[in-house]
Amino acid sequence: KVLGVTFASNPKDMEENYENKVTEIKKLLNRWSFRNLTVYGRVQLVKSLALSKITHIVQVIQLTVHCWR
Repeated sequence: KVLGVTFASNPKDMEENYENKVTEIKKLLNRWSFRNLTVYGRVQLVKSLALSKITHIVQVIQLTVHCWR
């Protein structure tokens, strides 16, 4: 595991990184759902916290079409 990404010899095993990040992001956004945020606040939250986590994984590993479904 390097910088939060687990590397494997099989590309199918690399998809687990994506699934873990999606779960982590859902938990993160769920924690913020109890606060009274405006629409602009929610957009800022997604842009600053959620997208940064996804873009890191997408830049490091190559995802198959199966991951996007």
